[in-house]
Amino acid sequence: MPQDSTTPARVTIKARHGKSPAIAFVLTLLLGPVGLFYSSVVGGIFMLTITLIVALAAGGSAFLVTWPICIVWGVIATIAHART
Repeated sequence: MPQDSTTPARVTIKARHGKSPAIAFVLTLLLGPVGLFYSSVVGGIFMLTITLIVALAAGGSAFLVTWPICIVWGVIATIAHART
């Protein structure tokens, strides 16, 4: 059907449902395994469990190992999610 001057134009807005790697980085940097839930719920549960187990066994030094892993995992998971 041709559009004339009296027919309103249709505007389609495509919502962006992707997740931001920058937000994933900030959340995991500040919150560690809890921030990982933004990118990967399974990853967040896994790393939170591992962090708690290692923290109980090795003390506070567990965060020096698990925190950077959470940051990298969060950013990579977010980028992978954007590609799908």
